Amino acid sequence: MVLSHATNLYFDLAYNKHPDEVGYHWAGYTDTKKAFEYRPFNIYANGKIDKLGNPVEWNPNWVSLTEEGKRNVVGLQGQLFSENSKSPEIMEYLVFPKLLGVAERAWVTNMPAELPIDQSGKTPMDQAWDTFSNTLGQFALSKLEYIQPVDIYEQLPPQHGVNYRIPLPGAVVDAGKLKINTRFPGLRNQYSLDGGSTWLPYYAPVDVNHAGTIKTRSVTVSGRNSRTEAVQQ
Repeated sequence: MVLSHATNLYFDLAYNKHPDEVGYHWAGYTDTKKAFEYRPFNIYANGKIDKLGNPVEWNPNWVSLTEEGKRNVVGLQGQLFSENSKSPEIMEYLVFPKLLGVAERAWVTNMPAELPIDQSGKTPMDQAWDTFSNTLGQFALSKLEYIQPVDIYEQLPPQHGVNYRIPLPGAVVDAGKLKINTRFPGLRNQYSLDGGSTWLPYYAPVDVNHAGTIKTRSVTVSGRNSRTEAVQQ
């Protein structure tokens, strides 16, 4: 058996609930972290919320895999139903970097249903994600900038690289200060206090009491940037 549950492994699902994100939402939303956190031997732990964000209640009648059943699982597969992939760039955007999360989970499959929490309040899955996301941001994503998709090589300009999704930074205005973080450490955060005309690097909280429209974005080492987003004050 090869597992490919829609909740975590369908790449044609949108990254999140935003009108500018391409993809479906019938089985919820799937980003790199959700693909990474997939639990092949505890599948009911994967569907925590529905597509509207409502919690899915645990049903005690659900049947878990037996040890014999686990031995019948030979691998995982990420799926891309391509009717909404209307260009090579959209296809790559939907697949990467989700595929890297699936590959890592296929390599290390067995995460118990109930994970112990350490003194920092993090489970082993949280700790594993911290290491993985840091590796993506510091090393793996920059390599995708130079990989040529072999099957569409002749259709694309030289040094095209993979059109992977660059995540938007998390941003909030707290007590008049703009605070920004990032999904993948290693990406650079930028902010604009004039609606996007001028972009500044973010290093520490910024006073924005008298700012105009605040926007943020993430930027890769090569200079590619994420979608921009206005920050609500």
